[in-house]
Amino acid sequence: MAESVRFIGLEGLMSDMQGLISKAPDELNKAVEKTAREWTKDCNEKMPSTYKDGKNSLKKWKTKKEYTSLGIISSIEVTNKAPHFHLVENGHRKFIHGVDTGGFVEGKHYAEKTRAEYESKYPEKMQEAINKALADRGF
Repeated sequence: MAESVRFIGLEGLMSDMQGLISKAPDELNKAVEKTAREWTKDCNEKMPSTYKDGKNSLKKWKTKKEYTSLGIISSIEVTNKAPHFHLVENGHRKFIHGVDTGGFVEGKHYAEKTRAEYESKYPEKMQEAINKALADRGF
């Protein structure tokens, strides 16, 4: 005598899975973009007010996204386009009226400090986005 197994409700599960697959890239892309914006905001908060506004502003961020073949963002490169950002970040030799004084101004490392913070924040933020996407679909 042959045994048979009948699964009921697979159509609904398949429909839910298809919905998750079709919506997940958009939701995850939004989460990655939001995290990049939060990173720039956190980096800007570390800077003193003299670098935040006016002609010497360092708040000139630009993002460049790379996508996978599935349309999911694989990486976002955040760069600062202020011409003097690298000097403030990494330090520079000291000049007064065009004359090298032989001194050195230490870098402030605003981006480096923020990057170190986000090594632990980023996985948490992405896990929250994944959990939310699954919860929205009843998983």
